[in-house]
Amino acid sequence: MLATAVAVVVGLCLQVPNAAADVPSRPGEVGVQALPLRLNVMSWNICGASHNACDDLGDAAQKVDRIVQVTKERNVHVILLQEACELSHSKALPAKLTAAGLGNWAVYHSRARNYNTGEYLACTNEPAAANNYAGPAVLMKKFPRNSIKPEPAVLPDVPADPYSVSEAACLRDEGNGLFACSAHFANEGFDAENGDPTDTREAQAARYAEVAAEKRAEGYTTFIGGDLNISKSYMLQPLESGNIEADALGRWTSGLVKLDYIYADASQWERDSLAGVYSPEGLSDHQMLVGFFSWFGEG
Repeated sequence: MLATAVAVVVGLCLQVPNAAADVPSRPGEVGVQALPLRLNVMSWNICGASHNACDDLGDAAQKVDRIVQVTKERNVHVILLQEACELSHSKALPAKLTAAGLGNWAVYHSRARNYNTGEYLACTNEPAAANNYAGPAVLMKKFPRNSIKPEPAVLPDVPADPYSVSEAACLRDEGNGLFACSAHFANEGFDAENGDPTDTREAQAARYAEVAAEKRAEGYTTFIGGDLNISKSYMLQPLESGNIEADALGRWTSGLVKLDYIYADASQWERDSLAGVYSPEGLSDHQMLVGFFSWFGEG
C-alpha cells in the first residue's frame, strides 16, 4: 500500500481518490473505489427447471420477483442460483434488478448436462424455447471499475460416466478482485444408482474448495456456495479450510436438513450478523439463504 495514500471511509466504501488506476481495488488494497465493506450473498435453489419436481411451485416470473424482493430488502450483492432456466430466470434477472433500482448486474449461467447422453438439459417447467437450458447461475453487481468475465469451474461427477462433467457457474471481477461461484452437487445416492461405489459429493467438495483456494492465491477474494446436497459434516471439511460459512447455526434449508451453503474467504471476511433464512413463499422446496459479511482485512 502506498505510504502517502490516505484511506477515507465514505458510507460503506473505501476510497483513495489519488490512487493509481492499475492498482486492485479490493478491500484493504489501494484503489479508486473498493468493494463494499459489508458484502451480502444470496443462495437459492429455485426449483425452476423440472416439470415433475416443480410444477406446483410457481412460475418463472414469481421466482424472479421473489429474488428481486429479497435482494432489495437485504442489499444483496452476489446471487447464487441452482435449478434455474437460462432464459426464464438467469438472463431475465439483470434487467429486473436494474428496473428495481438495484444497479447493473453481470450474469453467467452454466448449462447442466444429461449424465447418460451428454446433451444439455432443457428446462421442462417453462414453455419450450430454444436455449432455455437448466443449470446453476451466478449474478454479480457491477461495482465501480468492474471488469467481469465468466470463468466456469469443472467439478468431478460419476467417474464411470463418459459424460461426467459438471460445471459451477463462476464470475471473476478483475477490476475489484472478486470471484464468486454457484454449484449444484450430485444428489445423495446418485452414484450407487449409477453403479459406482464412490460418493461424488466428496470429490466435488474437495475440488470446489481447491477452486476457491486457487483464486485466493491469485489475489481474489472469494464467495462460493449453492445447493451442495450435503448434510454430513465430514464431507464439508475441505470447504471449511480457508472459508467461513454464512450460517453459524447450521439451520435447515430443505426439509429437516441443511443442504445449502455460502462460503466466504476467511482471510478477508467475517460474519457481520446471523445469516438470514427466508421463506420461499411456496416457490421452491428450498429456503433462501443470505449471508452477511464484513471485511476485516487480510489475516
